[in-house]
Amino acid sequence: MIAVKCKIGAADEEADAPHPSHAAPLSSADVTAQARRGVLSLVGRQAVLFPVGFVSGIILARLLSASEFGTYATVSFMVMGAGVLLEVGLGAIVIQQAEDPTPRQLRSIFTAQLLLFGFAALALALVAPWLAAAFHLPPDGTWLVRAMSLHMLLGTLGTNSTLLLERRLGFDVFARIDIANVLLDRGLTLLLAFLHFGAWSFVLGSLAAMTVRVVMLGFAAPWAVGFALDREVLRKALRFGLTLQATNLTALARDNLNVVLGGGFFGPRAVGLLNWGNNLPVTCSHNLVMIVARVSFPAFARLHDDPPARARLLESSLRALNLASYPALLALIPLGPNVVTFLYGETWRPALFALNCFVVRALCTNVTSAVMGYLNATDRAGRALRIAMVWTGLEVIAAAALLPFYGFNGIALGYAVGPIVPTLWLLWEVRREAPMRYGRVFGVPLLAGGAAALAGFASSGAITTLAAFIAQVILTAGAALLVITLFERALLQQAGTAIERRLKLLLGGVD
Repeated sequence: MIAVKCKIGAADEEADAPHPSHAAPLSSADVTAQARRGVLSLVGRQAVLFPVGFVSGIILARLLSASEFGTYATVSFMVMGAGVLLEVGLGAIVIQQAEDPTPRQLRSIFTAQLLLFGFAALALALVAPWLAAAFHLPPDGTWLVRAMSLHMLLGTLGTNSTLLLERRLGFDVFARIDIANVLLDRGLTLLLAFLHFGAWSFVLGSLAAMTVRVVMLGFAAPWAVGFALDREVLRKALRFGLTLQATNLTALARDNLNVVLGGGFFGPRAVGLLNWGNNLPVTCSHNLVMIVARVSFPAFARLHDDPPARARLLESSLRALNLASYPALLALIPLGPNVVTFLYGETWRPALFALNCFVVRALCTNVTSAVMGYLNATDRAGRALRIAMVWTGLEVIAAAALLPFYGFNGIALGYAVGPIVPTLWLLWEVRREAPMRYGRVFGVPLLAGGAAALAGFASSGAITTLAAFIAQVILTAGAALLVITLFERALLQQAGTAIERRLKLLLGGVD
């Protein structure tokens, strides 16, 4: 072992002792209940942040141009892409392993990541001029890349606290931290956009929010900070993490075709339009998908001795996720033109076709994200990686083939058709150990979404004022809610009560 330790809160002889746990080992029932509470906490967070994100997004869309949105998206892709390439999945084992992590393990992971991301930030600073030119960024694009590269280093400082909280299923803490950080990020971004900082508004807001987040994480989940490079610890972490990281790299490739193909062939404006088309489905679905995926991975790992409970958790997660998101996704198709007219402005009308394509993709990613997490947590990361590689290949090939015929909208169309086969493949993979009642998991959500879409189309011809548009939104929501009430009344009441309780806790009330 090569080690250099900075003793803050722990002696060297304690380096091999497990990191102190805040709770006794959990039973299967406790894990399932805690996972549900975690989902509800993050859904409660989303209920608080959704209006903030939605309203601020509309204001930013009117203050900034599509090119400025596209510039920030391109810069973020460069920095976050470099981070994903070098992250190598070291921390995943802290969440997945049965035993508590030791201080030496945490220190080694922290040191290795700090070295990797320090190298990445330096490399980005050096090659920033060439990257800016390759993606047609504005004159200040070089310094935007360099400033945003600091985001990786800041994030590294909070990695171990994040891992410990996820291992403990402490998602109520994450929810509070996220609320504070998003409010800071959006507030500062809006102020800077109003002061004509352009794409810098996003970069500076993000850096400020990440700095505060790291401090809050350190107080929420302290650990014996130090530096170490234990070869055995890193070898074990790499063996598990590299497979997961390869899956993440395939996701990085397919999720950023907007930037790679759109920016490379059509410039920042096309990137901005494609990202706008993706952002509304993300708001309606992907944020919920990430909540479920984030909670389910450590929960599935904790249920390694109880496969039936794990299978039930997978089914209930998909069922709730689809019920919450399918109606909103399908309603976006008829509502899209009026969303442009009354909210975002005519600048974004060329992105409506892309919006519809991303709706189709989001219907599939509800399934893929949850089932991928199930396979990874049950020591089948290699199987998940093979499916992810096929998925990425299908989307890349489809987007590249359609681009000459449909322009930048060909990329969106490739996104719509690419995930269909992987979604069916994943369901086939878990069909025996995790059989599902497909009518409840998919049938009722699709029926509710279909009702919302029909109501939207039926009322679209009469929309000439903002008040009429609001009435259309209420009508589509009411149609979906009617179907859900008919088939899932008990679940709806249970979820409403639970979310209300978690919201009170998040906002400082009493349970």
